[in-house]
Amino acid sequence: MSGLDTTTFPDRPSCFGQPGATNMSCTVPSPTMIAFLNITNAKTFTQFYCLNPPADSCAYGYCPNPDIASPAVRVATYIQAVAFSILILYSPDDIVETLYAQLLATYSLIISAIIAIASVQLTRLHAVFALGAAGSPLSLYLILYAVRSSIGSANRLEVAFGTGKILNRILVLVMLPLWAAVLIFIALPSQSWRFQQVACDAILQNRPISRFYYGPFTLLMGRGVGQIILIVSPLFALAIAWFIAIYLQRGQIWKRSNKKFPYPRVWRCVVDQYPFIQFCTVILFPSVYWIVTLEADSRFSREYFTPTYGQLLAIFAAVPALVQTALLAPRFVKWLNDLTWVRLITMRRPVTRMPRHMSMSSVDSMHTLFESMPLRHEKYASEPVSLSSAAGGTYTSPPPVTVPISRESVLPASLTPAVTPGVPPADSHYSPKLYSVQGQHSDEELGHVYVPKQ
Repeated sequence: MSGLDTTTFPDRPSCFGQPGATNMSCTVPSPTMIAFLNITNAKTFTQFYCLNPPADSCAYGYCPNPDIASPAVRVATYIQAVAFSILILYSPDDIVETLYAQLLATYSLIISAIIAIASVQLTRLHAVFALGAAGSPLSLYLILYAVRSSIGSANRLEVAFGTGKILNRILVLVMLPLWAAVLIFIALPSQSWRFQQVACDAILQNRPISRFYYGPFTLLMGRGVGQIILIVSPLFALAIAWFIAIYLQRGQIWKRSNKKFPYPRVWRCVVDQYPFIQFCTVILFPSVYWIVTLEADSRFSREYFTPTYGQLLAIFAAVPALVQTALLAPRFVKWLNDLTWVRLITMRRPVTRMPRHMSMSSVDSMHTLFESMPLRHEKYASEPVSLSSAAGGTYTSPPPVTVPISRESVLPASLTPAVTPGVPPADSHYSPKLYSVQGQHSDEELGHVYVPKQ
């Protein structure tokens, strides 16, 4: 015991851990030092095992990585992505405050995965899990709108990616090549040595990429016909709903088109009249598939929650999008009550919806219109349009003006009384000036509107 340092605890050789030491007594922990670790049960042994798991052993499965795949991080990631997707569809003007929080969460997942792979501190499962969380349907939507804004195409995210928003577009567009590069690197068999616990990759049948992204379909394996039909029935229901909606709207779809299948007009006519189909197609089904994909393989890792910095950061990053979505609750109630299937269940008369899902009985002012309109997809919410006025009948019209307003501020034609040229409107609350919209929609689609008297 003369070679041990008795002034500190535990006892250890004075040369232990010193740089350049080659003597075995200076590099290998002694039995006294190992006993000091107090490994008295399986739980503590597993914890020490996972500090530096061997590459050729998978006795305890994949070691957990709470900062990437803990339950709290997964739930926060799901909530943030779904809430942000709802904002994009129904309230795009509100995404500016939450865009950077979403970009922070996405880039932190990708960059942390790159750093961990470079230092051989990440399993292949967790690497793919991090990329799966970053490659959400929301990320796809952001990239799509950033590309459209870059080529000058009008879209609902002009407020975030429009003129002068070059940095926002760059930050979003860089995600795609970075994400794809890491995904390809992970899939290369020659790079297996860069991951921890390579022996555990056999759990994913040596095909972690395909196994991971087709996770929901693997749930059908080994199940009976009845169970399979039950699982896939929502997809069939959505497809049938689309066929029925196209059939019911066939008059509007092919009204002014000679194309066999005018895809843009099919989409616009169906989602304008049946907003719930759009919600299921754009948000509900892609989000459910994405979540099930991640959860299908999360069972391979024994994750747990601890209040570390990384996990708390992921939780608080989801708060802005969640708060902004919660503020839409009053409009959501009106949107829900106006759905076709809800009206059918409650035995209320169906209504014909106007573009942008504006469904109201009457308004006294533009302010009342803004406050009471239900949720709708706001494709042109941030797009400035030109209003050219023309005299109606014998009335004198003001000179043409260009007013930067939102397209949803234009009253739909069904809210205004019909007027005969030369005859004042019956409602004295409205000025007899007729305004036509020059923009993405023709005058026939939007109709004419009256402007309330000042």
